Amino acid sequence: MTTNGKISPTNCKTNPICVAVAVLYFGEKLLLATRLTHQHQGGKLEFVGGKIEQGETPIETLLREVKEEIGLDIGENVITKLGRLFYQYTDKTVYLCVYQVALTQCQYQAYQNKHIGTDGQAIGFYDKTWVQSQAENFPKANVQILRWLTLPSVIVVSRALADFECGAEWVAYYAQTLAKSQTLSVRLQTDAVNAWCLISALYCQRKDIVFVIPWAIYHKKPKNFDGRILAVRLTHNELMALDLSHELCDVPILASCHDALSIQKANECVKKLPVLGVFLSPVKPTKTHQQSVALGWERFAYLADMADVPVIARTERLQTGDAIIARGDETQKSHEGRHLVRKDRCLNEKGKSRRCRAGSYGFVPSAREGADAALRPSHDRASPGTPVACAPG
Repeated sequence: MTTNGKISPTNCKTNPICVAVAVLYFGEKLLLATRLTHQHQGGKLEFVGGKIEQGETPIETLLREVKEEIGLDIGENVITKLGRLFYQYTDKTVYLCVYQVALTQCQYQAYQNKHIGTDGQAIGFYDKTWVQSQAENFPKANVQILRWLTLPSVIVVSRALADFECGAEWVAYYAQTLAKSQTLSVRLQTDAVNAWCLISALYCQRKDIVFVIPWAIYHKKPKNFDGRILAVRLTHNELMALDLSHELCDVPILASCHDALSIQKANECVKKLPVLGVFLSPVKPTKTHQQSVALGWERFAYLADMADVPVIARTERLQTGDAIIARGDETQKSHEGRHLVRKDRCLNEKGKSRRCRAGSYGFVPSAREGADAALRPSHDRASPGTPVACAPG
């Protein structure tokens, strides 16, 4: 679909309408527009964006369309690529290139009380949680974008049960140390019965926790477990062995990928399964992947750009220069497919813009000695708000 970063619609058999989509956000607020009544899907809420013209890159379209539709210049904003998707309507096929755009406080204040766009369409800021519940009020092609937006900014990957004296200590540790409404990817490395006993015990103490459950034990979930499950996690081997010709569960999936083949398999799965994103690892040597060759940030960026869904990277420690290498913007140069993440958490930074710049990041130490520190975006300037993963040490 792309040649030197530019869209070539004629390369696609279905000749879709190629569209660049901007998910404009400030904190937990999303800036949306309402489609004019005479337009396709008129009256629906929509993310700002528009058709990619012949010879344009998606980012060039994004900058142009946002300026034309609502008068906002996003040339200096942090732009994060979420993913790419096809959607077949009865009368047309669309191919969406979706990006998050972090608005600055000045931009938020300037548009906070603006209610009409340059084309006369209604615009406004909406709470993210409310938006996620309004799938029926968006064009159907946007439903997958709403799913992507359920990804939290931090995902903690638990330590194995063997790292603790007993199961009660594992439960107590995460009950005490997880932030409010934290998402925990469970990695106990024990049998399904024991795993669910511990997950249930943790949930009894912390009803606010959101879980990512291993694929291998998900189907043995107790009938009385009513905790919130964000997704099931496929290991690399489970992903590669997946037979897409069979009926599979409809629970959102986070797939673990290590190379180009697994990224391609994840992209194939997107056509039939609700793939929420992929974990891409190891970026640097890790205790959990001691036999694997580390990707390094440059290889990571290359592989991340192949993915059609949000990418979460995992590594033991993120050093000061890693963010620059991952983004490829040492001198604010253009960057394509750069994600920033790590084992304790991942930040996705995908996109290409001659004027995109990196956000500001800070380290937050973990509560347990020897555990990975969590990397969170600082709040003093705009930063990408996409997934992040935490991992075991």
